[in-house]
Amino acid sequence: SALLSFFSAPEAGAYIAISYEALARETVVELMPLVENAAGESFLYVPNIEIVHSSVVGEIIAKENAGLIKKLGRFMTKDEKLFYEKSMSSDLDRILAKYSPAKKIIYLLPDNFSSDPLWKRLTILQEKELFTLIVCHEMAHALSDQKYSLFGYMGQVRTVDESHSLNACIEGYAVFITKIVAKKLGYDRPEYKDFLEGRFEYSISKPEDMVLKMNTELMNFYYLGGSGFFERIYKTGGISAVKRILRSPPKDTDIIMHPEKLRHKKRKKTISLENIIEGLKEIPIFKDWDYVDKHYGSALFKSVLIGGGFSRADAETVLKKYTNGAQSVWYKDDKCFTINIFAFEDHRAAQKFVDLDRKNIRMLSRNDLISIKSSDEIKIKGADRAWKDEYQVSAFFKRDSYSVMGFVKDFLVVDVQCVNSPELYGHQDFTLSKIMSNITKQKQ
Repeated sequence: SALLSFFSAPEAGAYIAISYEALARETVVELMPLVENAAGESFLYVPNIEIVHSSVVGEIIAKENAGLIKKLGRFMTKDEKLFYEKSMSSDLDRILAKYSPAKKIIYLLPDNFSSDPLWKRLTILQEKELFTLIVCHEMAHALSDQKYSLFGYMGQVRTVDESHSLNACIEGYAVFITKIVAKKLGYDRPEYKDFLEGRFEYSISKPEDMVLKMNTELMNFYYLGGSGFFERIYKTGGISAVKRILRSPPKDTDIIMHPEKLRHKKRKKTISLENIIEGLKEIPIFKDWDYVDKHYGSALFKSVLIGGGFSRADAETVLKKYTNGAQSVWYKDDKCFTINIFAFEDHRAAQKFVDLDRKNIRMLSRNDLISIKSSDEIKIKGADRAWKDEYQVSAFFKRDSYSVMGFVKDFLVVDVQCVNSPELYGHQDFTLSKIMSNITKQKQ
């Protein structure tokens, strides 16, 4: 085939864009019936395909994500926005292909193929097979766009959790279809396992790695978690059930993790946490500080746990009875003060979370990522004794940062963090009693 002939070329310099584009188009035509058969749907038209440099795709991604960042930016601090924007641009050299719903074009980035870790280990024949799977993944995106306008739902998201859930549907569906096609072609072999599953790995060796690992875990949720969701939907309801999901994708990441809950007429009761810290916004000490708040859906909470050092098994244990969470952040220059409130189904689940968090803190301490101090060891002038009496755990991080944890109302867990702001540790407005008083007001 032309594809195999192409990969048999002796030097990269022999490749020219026009032949590569023709090759890609031939692959699209060969894959169309396979993708359609897997999806139980027909393309409205043959997807367009172009060969481009990563800088072109970078501009396209920036434009397509600008609206979402603007919409959800109110849930991000300046540092979080900057990290998100940087992560998009820094990952450009890792992107092998990209489907643009705005332009209705599949973009291939052959300049990045040779630097891909998996690509480097492949034989010429295997390169041909992986190339086919890459194109197949993007064709699945094109089909979901043509038939269901799946990408269009992104303009309707109202929360960060909804955006994570939709991303899992978008990427998970593409992985789901690609795995079916790979099996049909006989390409479902060990060497392609990580690519087919969309698996990402990242290890923690220094404190800064925690944020990177958190984002890596979110990527795992989109690809690995999303495809697992569709596989379970398919197993119980066939392709018609998959189509129903595409017509009305779930807005809750907890559903992606536990699709069996779609059948539950009664959802577990949750307490509304989004506004419980509303009364703390106007505290005089934060008069000239910036403020953001966010909702902790299951996917974000899991990524925070694993990014913070929890094992996958421990994170799954915590999530079994986790209902929801909320975060309020005040920040100014390099100072930051955060209150996280996590709700569980019962006291036992909340206690289990605190116990596992203690275990994780000890592990991080042994690895020299943080150092622990007991409440009595933290000597800060003006620190309120109530903090030491009410909060169960205190940890002193390597930089000027404190993290303390305790219970509120049996099934709620409160986590307070002071970064580069030790004067806020023990502040009377942030004792559990004060926060509990505010929660009570919100419930009335």
